[in-house]
Amino acid sequence: MKNEVADSYIKNGSALQPATFNIQGKGNIANDYVFDNSAYAAGNLELRSVNNPGIGFHRPGVWGWSLYSDGGMNLRGRNSDGRDVTFWNSANAPRPLAQRDFRLYKDDGTSADVFGQGTTFCYAAGSPYNGPLLSFGGLDGGYDCQINAEYYDGKTIAFRVRNGDKQTWNPWLRLIHEGNVATKGSDVVLKTEANGYLGVENWVRVGQQTGLYTAQGSHFFPNTAFSWAIRPEHGATSIWLELQNEAGNNIGGFYGDMYGNMGIVNAGANGWRIKTDVSGNAYVTGQVQATSFFQTSLRSLKKDMQPLPYAALPVLMKAQVRSFKFKADSTGKTNVGFIADEVPDEISIPGRGGVDQASTVGLLVKSTQELNTAQTDLKLQVKELQQQLQDMQQQLKQQQVLIEQLLQKKS
Repeated sequence: MKNEVADSYIKNGSALQPATFNIQGKGNIANDYVFDNSAYAAGNLELRSVNNPGIGFHRPGVWGWSLYSDGGMNLRGRNSDGRDVTFWNSANAPRPLAQRDFRLYKDDGTSADVFGQGTTFCYAAGSPYNGPLLSFGGLDGGYDCQINAEYYDGKTIAFRVRNGDKQTWNPWLRLIHEGNVATKGSDVVLKTEANGYLGVENWVRVGQQTGLYTAQGSHFFPNTAFSWAIRPEHGATSIWLELQNEAGNNIGGFYGDMYGNMGIVNAGANGWRIKTDVSGNAYVTGQVQATSFFQTSLRSLKKDMQPLPYAALPVLMKAQVRSFKFKADSTGKTNVGFIADEVPDEISIPGRGGVDQASTVGLLVKSTQELNTAQTDLKLQVKELQQQLQDMQQQLKQQQVLIEQLLQKKS
């Protein structure tokens, strides 16, 4: 080895290689390393090895590691455990650390021309806001993520990601933070509480046909501009809105079933209080109290109208008037009326489950009319008899006068 002059060299069975200082690794070398007589034609220091050439750093008994270069122009370090690290350079350092200026693909559509260290200022053209724009990622920007913030109010920020497989950008999505999701109060943020509740102290606005639902399929939402809809879970044959007292106890609710029956039920949907069916019929299990009741009776709503062809009084005479108490009446009140099981057909409802009050009233009115006719006839008969009696009394008086006159003549 020689290093006294500029053209010192080490020869290994081939052409001489000019170098200020040349080191060849141990071992059998198949042939000398020959430079290409261009940029690398002459070097001040050359490390030559059949493997990756390197320099060792060794503190005997304490530590040791080597600095070496691989075939990919990477400068690497390896310790005694075999763990490698790579030293960044202009070819392998991640953006934006290594690249001072970087231009994204033209299809990014933003007004930013050049990124300095991966950042720039962008006007809202292809980006949502006027303000700083950060772009980072890999594969030469093909799969970048961009973040854009509004400089004026400082409260809005959004991001998007490029799909390098499809060569397209995904839509911008706005980031939610405490500055734009406040509910009530200057420093209150929409968040879940420790017990899992969602605390909202303000109105919650939903769109039409959107609202609340469960994984089992129950829904509560505004169906139209004028209605809210309640939908049961999958496979249910009924639905009801439960009402509770302040202690959380069920006190009843509004109920509907698959047959179209709707109304008010007891706690746990255990029995109807008021039921209406699809025909508009109403059923009440308790007493009904009101200032008045009106029955629909328009001619336009009826058909087959004709006078009752038989007397009503005999029908009512068949009805048995009873005194009774309702089992469901806790007051123990004694009622007077009819038993639906035994009344005449004319005042029974279909199925004989009750008494037709309107028909009963109609029969009572018809019976009153019949009694009134009979009374009128009786009055006429009495008047005639009175006239006959009066005539007979007049005749009797006349006969008495004649008898008295005859008796006077004889005397």
